[in-house]
Amino acid sequence: MPRKKSQATPYKIATCGIDPYCYCWGEQRGLQLTRSNYESLTADIPFDQLPGTIQDSILVTIRLGLQYLWVDALCIVQDCPEDWYLEAGKMCDVYQGCSIALVASAASNSGEGLFAARDPLLQAPCVLLGTMVAQSRDEYQRQQTYPWVLETRGWAMQEHLLPTRCIKFASYLIWECRELSINEFGLESQLDTDNLPRDFSSLILEPEDMDLVDITRIRRLWWLILKKYKKSRLSVKSDRLAAIAGLCSAIQRRTGWTFICGLWQPFIIQELLWYRSHGANGSTGLRPSWSWASCDGGVQFVTDQDHIGSTKVAEYVGTLPSPSARARSFSPATIELSGVLFRTRKVGKSQVLRVEGWPDSSYNYTIYDQSDRPWTDGDMLLPLSVWDGRQVVKGLVVAPTISPATFERVGEDLKRLLTSLKGSGEEPFVRRKILLI
Repeated sequence: MPRKKSQATPYKIATCGIDPYCYCWGEQRGLQLTRSNYESLTADIPFDQLPGTIQDSILVTIRLGLQYLWVDALCIVQDCPEDWYLEAGKMCDVYQGCSIALVASAASNSGEGLFAARDPLLQAPCVLLGTMVAQSRDEYQRQQTYPWVLETRGWAMQEHLLPTRCIKFASYLIWECRELSINEFGLESQLDTDNLPRDFSSLILEPEDMDLVDITRIRRLWWLILKKYKKSRLSVKSDRLAAIAGLCSAIQRRTGWTFICGLWQPFIIQELLWYRSHGANGSTGLRPSWSWASCDGGVQFVTDQDHIGSTKVAEYVGTLPSPSARARSFSPATIELSGVLFRTRKVGKSQVLRVEGWPDSSYNYTIYDQSDRPWTDGDMLLPLSVWDGRQVVKGLVVAPTISPATFERVGEDLKRLLTSLKGSGEEPFVRRKILLI
């Protein structure tokens, strides 16, 4: 139902119960809440004008004895960017606070209906004379139906992890909660082998006291979530951070960390060292350039285990938020670092860069965020961390912009440290203000 002007948070209704509806929009959008029909839809929503999947979900909601159904197309003003950004930041409350989530797993658009076509042999097997080939029903279901359409969509990640319980509608029904995942045949599902929902619940939604072990596990869980999330699809690439805003809100409440465009402070220096996976398309041109969200396809992260024995050689100073009035933790931002920049040069046809004044070493690599980007005069190395035991420096390749002291990230670099990060007189280099956009 649309939010009434006098009702600030209509979905926080614990006594009556509410269920959000998770589905794939597809090309058939159907009836949507807009500024022009806001008043009329607040008074009445014509059932016959709703897409089939939403009609089905309303009927299921009534059968479950619940009073409210949350549907994004009808609860967010679709042609109002301010309302969209505001509500995207509340997804943690919507899904975590719901009674149950209804999930249209198999529908590719909102007009297909909640219930997918069923294989009659799953309900009433037909016995034929001849050679018998044995196969478990659960394995048959796995081969025939998974992954369903919704499971491949980026927005579905937080819809999967935040609700306490859900019913998935596909060619058969699946009940999922924090204790059990079971289908209508009474068989426990083994489809989600990574246990992300249970881990997210035990570490984030229903935590014990915070300690060092939990911090490590939460960060490992975050990387697993990102690894799976980056394989999903988004119709609008600029939604990449907004689509997990609910998950980030839950983690932020749990830990007190600050989420900055995909990275967590106080680990931002380490998290800046992500790099493009082999075969990934690379940079999309989205801002900020220093966030993994700007990279199309898979990325790799420097984990805590990888970071053992490292020393920071650059410092995070702060964040300059977007001047946009609708700025959020997933809106483009500029970060300020204090560090040292080194000029680079290219040798031969490889993408490996050399640093002016540093001895050449065979132990180095450069990975540009855009796979086909050539080296450009002006590309500079910004060291972030030094691994003391291996004498290796890791940092970013940055390129200057038209604004003073302002750079954009264009790649990641690793080099054997054959010289100290000091000047010719062994005096420390003077750190400078570096703005990354």
